[in-house]
Amino acid sequence: MLNNQSPYALVSFSVVFCSTVALACLYLALHSPWLGLTIQYNAGIEKWQLVAVHQSSVNRHSIENYLKENNLQLPLNLKILQAGREQIALSESLFMEEPDILPSYLQFNTLMQEQQQLFLASKDNQLALVGEDGAHIALQTTNRPIDNLPGLFWFQLFVGVGGALTGALVWASRRNDTAAILYALTGVGYLIFAPAAAIYSTRELIIDGELFRMLSAINHFGALFFTASLTSLLWTYPIQLGSFRIPLLLYIAALTAWVTNLSQWVSPAVMHLAVLGIFSISFIFATIQWRKTRIDPRGRAALRWFLLSIYTATGLFAGFIIIPAALHIQQPAPQGLMFGAFLIMYWGLALGIVKYRLFQLEQWWYSITGWFVSGLFIVVFDVLLVSGLALPQDVALPLALAIAGWVYFPLRQSVWKRVGKQKIPSVDSWIGNVLPLLIDKEAGDSIKSGSDRWIDILRAIWRTPHVDICSGSLSSPTITNDGLRLLVPSYPSNQSHHFCVDLPDAGARLFTTADIQTVKHVQQIVGLALERIDARNQGVQLERDRIRRDMHDDLGASLLSLLHASSAETKPLVSNAIAEMRRLVSTLDQSPITKQVALVNWRREIEKRCQLAGLTLIWKDDQETLPEILSARRYSNLSRILREAVSNVLKYASPRELELVISGNSILLSNPVVAEGGSGEGFGQRIMQERATEIGVTLTQSFSGVSHSMLIIIPPE
Repeated sequence: MLNNQSPYALVSFSVVFCSTVALACLYLALHSPWLGLTIQYNAGIEKWQLVAVHQSSVNRHSIENYLKENNLQLPLNLKILQAGREQIALSESLFMEEPDILPSYLQFNTLMQEQQQLFLASKDNQLALVGEDGAHIALQTTNRPIDNLPGLFWFQLFVGVGGALTGALVWASRRNDTAAILYALTGVGYLIFAPAAAIYSTRELIIDGELFRMLSAINHFGALFFTASLTSLLWTYPIQLGSFRIPLLLYIAALTAWVTNLSQWVSPAVMHLAVLGIFSISFIFATIQWRKTRIDPRGRAALRWFLLSIYTATGLFAGFIIIPAALHIQQPAPQGLMFGAFLIMYWGLALGIVKYRLFQLEQWWYSITGWFVSGLFIVVFDVLLVSGLALPQDVALPLALAIAGWVYFPLRQSVWKRVGKQKIPSVDSWIGNVLPLLIDKEAGDSIKSGSDRWIDILRAIWRTPHVDICSGSLSSPTITNDGLRLLVPSYPSNQSHHFCVDLPDAGARLFTTADIQTVKHVQQIVGLALERIDARNQGVQLERDRIRRDMHDDLGASLLSLLHASSAETKPLVSNAIAEMRRLVSTLDQSPITKQVALVNWRREIEKRCQLAGLTLIWKDDQETLPEILSARRYSNLSRILREAVSNVLKYASPRELELVISGNSILLSNPVVAEGGSGEGFGQRIMQERATEIGVTLTQSFSGVSHSMLIIIPPE
């Protein structure tokens, strides 16, 4: 039926329901018997005293008359309370906020019985204070004024309703999601235990004993239900770890513990131990979730938020309330106040379940976790010192602080440096990888420019291969896909595309606003570097253009004049010189060339020279893994190496054929016959080796008997 309702209707229903619970609690609190008296224990004289009378108290005049008649004044020493025929001793248990810390059911039942006697006596106007002198002061009760309800009552009511409504908002928008349902159920548990405790924990003195017993049972049920739901939530979110049988077993265990406590079969501590036991299982679930989300950055970020929210709130409550209650020692903070820790958890989990807007999380995840663990350590250690060593509270706390400061904190800092390093990229972490990509190996090299250069830079900074060119212009860097993708504007920004960077650090984290700042830093650095490179390249190109023009105009003109004046025998030599000059001039253009064009040019030149020398050229071409693009300098040097190698064959050998094999990223040139004395290392071979070293090419020559071979390995630039 509820699944057919709109989210607005479900939220409205939740508001009405929570308001009804709040009004019911307010009604019960206001209709508890009210004396208008402040009774406190004076530890200095070890006596109970009446220290104040409220101006609106119905007992004001009778007490003032008693003091006047006996020449007394407040504070007034008290002896007992008279409830009809029963005398009830004033004790700490009669005024305690939470009866859970009583060590036995006998004491618990005694408290309930005494409250019931006081309640019935107040209804029959048979209630009286007995002074130290044995005199009786008759007391009357009225309904409690609303302005007399303490702030802690309203606070517990607020946090219970606030947590429940937060869960309802999540469930209303994702009503078929198991995690959202469990989250809403934790809110129901919160609404059960916090308002119930608000009624009896903020009572003045007297409350209906049966109502007190019932509210305590409701509080216990809500706490166990809340814990089972919260632990089950970590079973199902962010990854469903298995079937719902495990959460069902948790609810059965919680119900069993509640029935056992209600029936008073074992020690009262079973309730607190059951809460701690069920909650401790969440650590197992959290560990499994952590391992399963190691390659899921979105799930890992959600889990981090879960663990931060859940364990901060529950850890504080356990350290200040549950553990001291289980150990039967004084709680260091009021229970009602610590209920507020759960509201922090609810508002935090709402962000993680509805939408993973966790971009700021990783920047302070380690620091805030360290802060929490440090504070919890002091509280737990203090409790252990008090309970285990029976030290006085004024001794245990300074000792806990000293041990924490001298031992724990230095040790934690050492461990934190190893496991708690943030992975946000800093300039120091990527500048060394980016600078080589900004500096060309040679002035005119334009291969790694534009988009290719930016892709390499982005991959180096965020250590991810997932960088793509996306269509559309972009004015500023943007985080999308819940932190999985970073959109980076092109440089310069007037391009019709931008870059999409996915899964930083190989998917180990999400992008944060720190990454946006990194983009801005990179743009500034790259901008300055490219301006310097462009200025350098322009200067180099201008000088090359001048040299090319001078060679073409001056040397070219001289060679043409020499060609026309040469004899028939020398004209071929002059023609070759002119061709070589043209090749030199074209090299100065510094334009890159594709491997197909380079191979065509090499084959044409070598075939022509072999034909003139009467050789057969065997050309075997398998160019699949050769670099697609060769820079002008690499192409020029490779051409000269091949030209010199062919010249050596023609000069020193008497071959019938020349074999050239292109396979993979290598070129193998070989001939079967080498002339005597041609195997030494001459000037030409040294030049070839120098050219190969200059362009990063491996050149190997081998001489075996009468055969000669030369292997050229061309790695990618």
